[in-house]
Amino acid sequence: MIEFIPATEEEIEKERNQPRDAGLYDFTCIEAEEGESKTSGNPQLKLKLKCFDDKGSFFVYDYLQPGGKMRFKLKHFCDSVGMADKYESGKLAAFDFLDKSGKVELVIQAGTAEYPNARNSVRDYHDRQPTKGLESLPDTSKEPLPEWLK
Repeated sequence: MIEFIPATEEEIEKERNQPRDAGLYDFTCIEAEEGESKTSGNPQLKLKLKCFDDKGSFFVYDYLQPGGKMRFKLKHFCDSVGMADKYESGKLAAFDFLDKSGKVELVIQAGTAEYPNARNSVRDYHDRQPTKGLESLPDTSKEPLPEWLK
């Protein structure tokens, strides 16, 4: 048996709608959809990112466009997940983004008339960093292979 203090629906909703602190987070892209921007009509990709922190996972949406002032995010996403060659080809499809993981920089965006609650928003994507602790391991890449592995 577990004991707990029951929460009201209002308390649960307040907790669910709290944005995470601004900063770098690990992410995996779990949904990607090709479409058009509502404001400009330009092609865009709508991504649903599953982000991770010490409290668990949470979701953030981002919209990547190949042109305009935010085009840097498309390139940086591709760099972050190891798709630089795909980006350089000039052709990307929604399925190229699925199950890709990297580092995302989130900020807190103030509420608007359409979305009154503050929420997390993607500022940029960053190159993958080694898992903490791995950087201290010795570099054995130049050592000869043992005979039994040849």
